[in-house]
Amino acid sequence: MVPLPEPSGALQKPRWFSRAGQMMSTVLDFIYPPLHPCPGCGLPDVYQKPETIGLCDACYAAFPWTEPHQLPPKVWIPAHYETSARKLVTRLKYHDAQYLVPLMAVAMAAQIRERLEDAAAMEGVSIENWVILPVPLHRQRQRKRGYNQSDLLARHLAFVLEFSYESAGLKRCRPTAPLYRLSRAERQQALAGSMVLNPEAIPKLRGKQLLLVDDIYTTGATINACEQALQAANPISVTVAAFALADLDSHRV
Repeated sequence: MVPLPEPSGALQKPRWFSRAGQMMSTVLDFIYPPLHPCPGCGLPDVYQKPETIGLCDACYAAFPWTEPHQLPPKVWIPAHYETSARKLVTRLKYHDAQYLVPLMAVAMAAQIRERLEDAAAMEGVSIENWVILPVPLHRQRQRKRGYNQSDLLARHLAFVLEFSYESAGLKRCRPTAPLYRLSRAERQQALAGSMVLNPEAIPKLRGKQLLLVDDIYTTGATINACEQALQAANPISVTVAAFALADLDSHRV
C-alpha cells in the first residue's frame, strides 16, 4: 500500500517521536524475538535473539570470536570470517537479509564498548566526541544491490552506542573490480584515490574521533583509502569497526 501524503501544513513529528518508535521496536524484538531459519545452518524457526546473533545454540556455541591480539591496532572486529559468521555476512550482503543488521550490530557494539573502556583506562582515550561513518559503495553498485550493508551496520551502531552519525562523509568516486578476486597489491592499486571527502562533512568531522564501519576487514586497503581521504578533515583519530576479519584465501572462496 502506498502511504498517504501528509496534509499540507501538517505538524512535523518531533525527532524524539521517531527515536521513541525505534526504541519501542527494539524493545519488542528483545521481548518477542522474531523467528527465522538459523543463518549458520538453516535450522528452521530459530528465535532471532541479539545475545545469540540470531543463531541456533549449536552455531552460537561454535561461533568464531576473535581475540584482541589477533587484530591490527585500532581495528575492532568481533568475528573471524568463517563458519556461521561468514554466512551472516553473505546473507546480509548478497541475499537482502537486512533483519540481521541489528543482531550483527549488537555483537559489534559489545566489543566496541569493551575496547573503549580498555582504551579509556589504559591510554586516557575519551569515550565521547565520536562520530560513526560507513565505508561507501560506488553509486552503481549500491543501485544494483539496493543498499549499502556497511551503512546499515553503521546506522544501527550509532543508535545503539548513541554516537553521532555522518552518512555522507565519504564518497567512492569511481567503481572498482570485486576486491575478493584481487591480491593485496592489486587491492591497494585498485583503491588508491578511490575515496573522496565530502567538503560539507568536514566541520562535522574536524577534531572528532572517527569510527569507520565496514562489514569485512581483509587487507586494510579499503580502510587505507578512506583514511587518506579523511585526513583533510583533521580528525583526532580514525578507528575501524567491522563484523568479520578475513584473510585473502578465505575471502576469495
